Amino acid sequence: MLCLEYFSRMVKVATNDSEFNYHPKCDPLKMTHLTFTDDLILFARGDVMSVQILMDCLSNFDFASGLRMNILKPSLYTVGVYGKELDDIIELTNFLKGTMSFRYLGIPLASKKLKVSVMLRSLIKLQFILVLGITHLYLMSVRWNLLGRCFKLLNVFCFLFSLFQRLSFQELLLFVRNFFGAPKNLW
Repeated sequence: MLCLEYFSRMVKVATNDSEFNYHPKCDPLKMTHLTFTDDLILFARGDVMSVQILMDCLSNFDFASGLRMNILKPSLYTVGVYGKELDDIIELTNFLKGTMSFRYLGIPLASKKLKVSVMLRSLIKLQFILVLGITHLYLMSVRWNLLGRCFKLLNVFCFLFSLFQRLSFQELLLFVRNFFGAPKNLW
């Protein structure tokens, strides 16, 4: 979290008093990026200078933190950017051009409002994933509990084994009688 806070502050400084142009829908909030765990979505108007400023921030963040992008994951999504300007941006970023609409965490991200049916499907999938996750955690706790009991049993066995090695047969018989009680005649 601290690394992303550092990145956020770096982007804020770089986009203030510069030639950075915000994405039209993000301008009122001065929003340049969204982060969720290890995912980062950057927003800018589709001009080379704005993208260059964000790429410089990513480069500086890499240098300062040692955290690098997975070169297989980044995608570039554009609307209304064509021709030479788009080619220049793709060359600058070395990102693959993605197609709209794409899904993030199972929810489609698009410029249109989401329909209830789409959200319902996503919520059902999320509920299923949560049930699987909770079941997995429960089974892992059972496995660890069983493993812990096996280790306890192994410790008792090792203790008894070391005890039996030190005792004579008569002392061992006396120990067993004291521990379990006197043997009863079963016949």
